[in-house]
Amino acid sequence: MRIVVGIYTRLPMTEIERLAAKPALLRRLDARVALADGRALDLGRRWEELGCLLDGGILAPRTGPTVGEQPLASPEEDVAWSFVTPERVREIAAELGRVTRDAFMRLYEVDDEDTADAAPGERTERVIDQAAYLFRRLEQLRDHYRAASAKNEAMLVRIGERPYDDAPDSLR
Repeated sequence: MRIVVGIYTRLPMTEIERLAAKPALLRRLDARVALADGRALDLGRRWEELGCLLDGGILAPRTGPTVGEQPLASPEEDVAWSFVTPERVREIAAELGRVTRDAFMRLYEVDDEDTADAAPGERTERVIDQAAYLFRRLEQLRDHYRAASAKNEAMLVRIGERPYDDAPDSLR
Protein backbone atom coordinates (compact mmCIF):
# COMPACT_ATOMS: atom_id res chain seq x y z
CA MET A 1 0.00 0.00 0.00
CA ARG A 2 1.28 3.47 -0.91
CA ILE A 3 1.25 5.97 1.92
CA VAL A 4 0.88 9.50 0.58
CA VAL A 5 1.85 12.17 3.09
CA GLY A 6 1.83 15.94 3.30
CA ILE A 7 5.01 17.81 4.25
CA TYR A 8 4.88 21.58 4.82
CA THR A 9 8.09 23.62 4.74
CA ARG A 10 8.33 27.29 5.66
CA LEU A 11 10.56 29.16 3.20
CA PRO A 12 11.23 32.72 2.10
CA MET A 13 9.35 33.59 -1.10
CA THR A 14 12.70 34.16 -2.85
CA GLU A 15 13.53 30.48 -2.27
CA ILE A 16 10.13 29.41 -3.66
CA GLU A 17 10.81 31.55 -6.75
CA ARG A 18 14.21 29.86 -7.16
CA LEU A 19 12.57 26.42 -6.95
CA ALA A 20 9.90 27.48 -9.45
CA ALA A 21 12.60 28.61 -11.87
CA LYS A 22 14.60 25.38 -11.42
CA PRO A 23 12.18 22.56 -10.47
CA ALA A 24 14.99 19.98 -10.60
CA LEU A 25 16.16 21.45 -7.28
CA LEU A 26 13.04 20.05 -5.61
CA ARG A 27 14.54 16.55 -5.86
CA ARG A 28 17.43 17.65 -3.69
CA LEU A 29 15.32 18.92 -0.81
CA ASP A 30 15.82 16.72 2.23
CA ALA A 31 12.76 17.05 4.45
CA ARG A 32 14.67 15.65 7.42
CA VAL A 33 16.82 18.78 7.65
CA ALA A 34 13.83 21.13 7.74
CA LEU A 35 11.94 18.79 10.11
CA ALA A 36 14.90 18.73 12.50
CA ASP A 37 15.19 22.51 12.67
CA GLY A 38 11.43 23.13 12.91
CA ARG A 39 10.88 24.64 9.46
CA ALA A 40 8.87 21.64 8.27
CA LEU A 41 5.85 19.73 9.49
CA ASP A 42 4.97 16.20 8.38
CA LEU A 43 1.23 15.64 8.77
CA GLY A 44 1.50 12.09 7.55
CA ARG A 45 -1.66 10.84 5.86
CA ARG A 46 -3.84 13.30 7.78
CA TRP A 47 -3.36 16.07 5.19
CA GLU A 48 -6.20 14.69 3.09
CA GLU A 49 -8.69 14.15 5.89
CA LEU A 50 -8.01 17.62 7.31
CA GLY A 51 -8.40 19.15 3.87
CA CYS A 52 -11.76 17.44 3.36
CA LEU A 53 -13.01 18.62 6.75
CA LEU A 54 -11.81 22.20 6.22
CA ASP A 55 -13.41 22.30 2.78
CA GLY A 56 -16.62 20.84 4.19
CA GLY A 57 -16.79 18.07 1.63
CA ILE A 58 -15.90 14.49 0.96
CA LEU A 59 -13.62 14.98 -2.03
CA ALA A 60 -9.88 15.50 -1.69
CA PRO A 61 -9.07 19.21 -1.53
CA ARG A 62 -7.70 20.88 -4.64
CA THR A 63 -6.44 24.06 -2.95
CA GLY A 64 -5.93 25.39 0.55
CA PRO A 65 -3.76 24.91 3.61
CA THR A 66 -3.30 21.17 3.17
CA VAL A 67 -2.46 21.08 -0.55
CA GLY A 68 -1.11 24.54 -1.33
CA GLU A 69 -2.46 26.98 -3.88
CA GLN A 70 0.09 27.57 -6.61
CA PRO A 71 1.37 24.41 -8.35
CA LEU A 72 5.05 23.94 -9.08
CA ALA A 73 6.38 21.84 -11.93
CA SER A 74 7.40 18.58 -10.34
CA PRO A 75 10.52 16.70 -11.42
CA GLU A 76 8.87 13.55 -10.04
CA GLU A 77 5.75 12.06 -11.58
CA ASP A 78 4.30 10.78 -8.31
CA VAL A 79 4.89 13.91 -6.18
CA ALA A 80 2.80 17.07 -6.25
CA TRP A 81 4.57 20.28 -5.26
CA SER A 82 2.81 23.56 -4.62
CA PHE A 83 3.17 26.64 -2.47
CA VAL A 84 1.23 29.29 -0.61
CA THR A 85 2.36 32.92 -0.86
CA PRO A 86 3.23 34.84 2.32
CA GLU A 87 0.06 36.94 1.95
CA ARG A 88 -2.14 33.83 1.80
CA VAL A 89 -0.14 32.22 4.61
CA ARG A 90 -1.25 35.11 6.86
CA GLU A 91 -4.87 34.69 5.78
CA ILE A 92 -4.81 30.92 6.22
CA ALA A 93 -3.17 31.23 9.65
CA ALA A 94 -6.04 33.50 10.70
CA GLU A 95 -8.67 31.19 9.20
CA LEU A 96 -7.21 28.13 10.93
CA GLY A 97 -7.07 30.11 14.18
CA ARG A 98 -10.84 30.58 14.07
CA VAL A 99 -11.53 26.83 14.06
CA THR A 100 -12.36 26.00 17.66
CA ARG A 101 -12.16 22.55 19.16
CA ASP A 102 -15.95 22.54 19.72
CA ALA A 103 -16.68 23.49 16.11
CA PHE A 104 -14.23 20.89 14.86
CA MET A 105 -15.70 18.15 17.06
CA ARG A 106 -19.20 19.01 15.82
CA LEU A 107 -18.10 17.90 12.37
CA TYR A 108 -18.07 14.38 13.83
CA GLU A 109 -21.48 14.54 15.48
CA VAL A 110 -24.17 12.28 14.10
CA ASP A 111 -27.76 13.56 14.03
CA ASP A 112 -30.22 10.67 14.04
CA GLU A 113 -32.77 12.66 12.04
CA ASP A 114 -30.36 13.63 9.29
CA THR A 115 -28.66 10.32 8.68
CA ALA A 116 -29.41 6.82 7.56
CA ASP A 117 -28.78 3.88 9.85
CA ALA A 118 -25.43 4.18 11.59
CA ALA A 119 -22.55 2.14 10.30
CA PRO A 120 -21.06 -0.31 12.82
CA GLY A 121 -18.67 1.52 15.11
CA GLU A 122 -19.78 4.95 13.93
CA ARG A 123 -20.58 6.22 17.40
CA THR A 124 -17.77 4.52 19.29
CA GLU A 125 -15.02 6.00 21.40
CA ARG A 126 -12.65 5.26 18.50
CA VAL A 127 -14.36 7.90 16.36
CA ILE A 128 -14.05 10.49 19.12
CA ASP A 129 -10.39 9.54 19.65
CA GLN A 130 -9.79 9.96 15.91
CA ALA A 131 -11.46 13.36 15.95
CA ALA A 132 -9.34 14.48 18.91
CA TYR A 133 -6.18 13.24 17.20
CA LEU A 134 -7.11 15.01 13.98
CA PHE A 135 -7.79 18.23 15.87
CA ARG A 136 -4.29 18.04 17.40
CA ARG A 137 -2.90 17.71 13.87
CA LEU A 138 -4.96 20.76 12.84
CA GLU A 139 -3.46 22.68 15.75
CA GLN A 140 0.03 21.72 14.54
CA LEU A 141 -0.81 22.91 11.03
CA ARG A 142 -2.28 26.15 12.42
CA ASP A 143 0.83 26.78 14.54
CA HIS A 144 3.05 26.06 11.55
CA TYR A 145 1.15 28.59 9.42
CA ARG A 146 1.32 31.11 12.28
CA ALA A 147 5.09 30.68 12.53
CA ALA A 148 5.42 31.22 8.77
CA SER A 149 3.16 34.26 8.98
CA ALA A 150 5.22 35.80 11.78
CA LYS A 151 8.34 35.56 9.58
CA ASN A 152 6.58 36.59 6.35
CA GLU A 153 7.40 33.19 4.85
CA ALA A 154 5.72 31.17 2.12
CA MET A 155 4.70 27.54 2.56
CA LEU A 156 6.11 24.85 0.28
CA VAL A 157 3.78 21.84 0.18
CA ARG A 158 4.86 18.36 -0.87
CA ILE A 159 2.21 15.67 -1.36
CA GLY A 160 3.67 12.27 -2.15
CA GLU A 161 5.21 9.19 -0.65
CA ARG A 162 7.39 9.89 2.35
CA PRO A 163 10.89 10.67 1.06
CA TYR A 164 12.56 9.07 4.08
CA ASP A 165 12.05 5.81 5.93
CA ASP A 166 12.53 6.78 9.57
CA ALA A 167 9.08 8.27 10.23
CA PRO A 168 7.41 7.31 13.50
CA ASP A 169 4.44 4.97 13.19
CA SER A 170 2.16 7.71 14.55
CA LEU A 171 2.64 9.64 11.28
CA ARG A 172 1.78 6.73 9.03
